[in-house]
This record gives sequence, structure tokens and C-alpha cells, in this order.
Amino acid sequence: MRVLVRDLKQHVGEEVELLGFLHWRRDLGKVQFVLLRDRSGIVQVVTGGQKLPLPESSLRVRGVVVANAKAPGGLEVQAKAMEVLSPALEPTPVEIPKEEWRASPDTLLEYRYVTLRGEKARAPLKVQAALVRGFRRYLDRQDFTEIFTPKVVRAGAEGGSGLFGVDYFEYRAYLAQSPQLYKQIMVGVFERVYEVAPVWR
Repeated sequence: MRVLVRDLKQHVGEEVELLGFLHWRRDLGKVQFVLLRDRSGIVQVVTGGQKLPLPESSLRVRGVVVANAKAPGGLEVQAKAMEVLSPALEPTPVEIPKEEWRASPDTLLEYRYVTLRGEKARAPLKVQAALVRGFRRYLDRQDFTEIFTPKVVRAGAEGGSGLFGVDYFEYRAYLAQSPQLYKQIMVGVFERVYEVAPVWR
């Protein structure tokens, strides 16, 4: 059964299975060090005697969790088996483990699906998710009901700003400028309502 990196401290001395990406590698011949990254963190894996794939390859590792003060997080996994589930076919356009990337904004945006794997690039998304989670938790405790209003509409709901038109099948439609009218309607139903969603103005 899979164990996440953040939970390894509960399994010291036990054999575990990890799934993740090869974040960094160092080959010393008989001994090889790999940093394995999953959604919860990074752990050092010690292995040997095999050809290591390129960074960002997808791996399955089975091994024993051992305390090691020199390893990131104070733990490492001594691998008994390491399987490459999906090898990276070419080097990444930026080195994901580096804190600073020497790349143009165009390169970072073109390869966004790769660069978002970097810790700094992920951080704003994690902050955004935490903020929204906090909003929802507070409002839910105050007995608000979350609603989900249309985002593609037949006409503008409010005047005073430009509309963003889109072709919607055979019709001309627009991106919603505000959920205000929908919220006013739903107040008569639930009294307390909220929505966390994008608007276009």
C-alpha cells in the first residue's frame, strides 16, 4: 500500500512503497542517491547497481525507512526495488530542484506544465488553495450555503463595463461579469449564500 512522504516518520524501520517523480539524482557507482518527490514532500532514496532514468521520470520504490540526520527531513528509504513507471524522454527545460531558474518568461510559460513542479512555482497555487479553504471553512461554520452561478450567459447582467463575448454553439454568449443578481435571488432561498469563483470584467 502506498505511503506518502509526509507520513514516513510513522514507518521508521518498516518496509513501504512510494510513488513519485525523480526530483534529483547522484550516481556514485555502487551507491546511488535519488530524491523522490510526491505531492506531500521529498525523500532521499538510497539504491545501487541500476541505471537511473532522467529527472521527472515516474518511479515506484519499495524499501525500508531509516532515520538519517544527514538526509533531507532526517529520513531516507533504503530501496529494495525501484521500478520506472514512465521514463522522461528528454531533459527538462529548467532544472526543477534549483531555486532560481535562468530562463526567459516565454520558456517558463511554454513549459508551464513542467515548471509548476518547482517548489517556488507551486507556492502561489498552494497559498491560493489555502485561502479559499479558509474562506469556505469560516462561511460554512456561519451557516452560509455555497452556490454555483452560471459563468457563460446570454446577456450582460450589469452595465458599465465591457463584455467578453464567446461563440457558444450557434449563439453569441458572454462571460459573466458578476454573480450579484444570482446571489440576490438565492438570498431569498437560503438567506446566507456565498460563491468562490472567477468573474470577468
